[in-house]
Amino acid sequence: MATSEKLAVRTYPGLQELHSQLQKFKNYFPQISNTNSRKPLSKRTRNILYGCSFSSVAFSINKLLAQDDSEYELSADGRITLRTTLSNAHHFAAIILSHFYNSELLLILFDTKQSVDHI
Repeated sequence: MATSEKLAVRTYPGLQELHSQLQKFKNYFPQISNTNSRKPLSKRTRNILYGCSFSSVAFSINKLLAQDDSEYELSADGRITLRTTLSNAHHFAAIILSHFYNSELLLILFDTKQSVDHI
């Protein structure tokens, strides 16, 4: 899975802008990581881990969409990129969730198409 950082470096400016704006939220929300990486994740554990990021992701997206704060203001290209990302589960996982989950955990949680679609 391509990471948000790798995609931002080699793609168009809207994604680069979205990536840099999402980076600002890393200071407010610690990355979610798997405390017991030796055991396979049960369905219950996956659901708990999915839910852990809900409020931080929702807050961040709401801040970016609201455009009421000049610190998080996106250009038109950035807003289009954000809306496109929100409409595609795979883009959402690769671009947005990578800012909230540890990269190793992200690969475990979203290892299949069904896992990505589930979130």
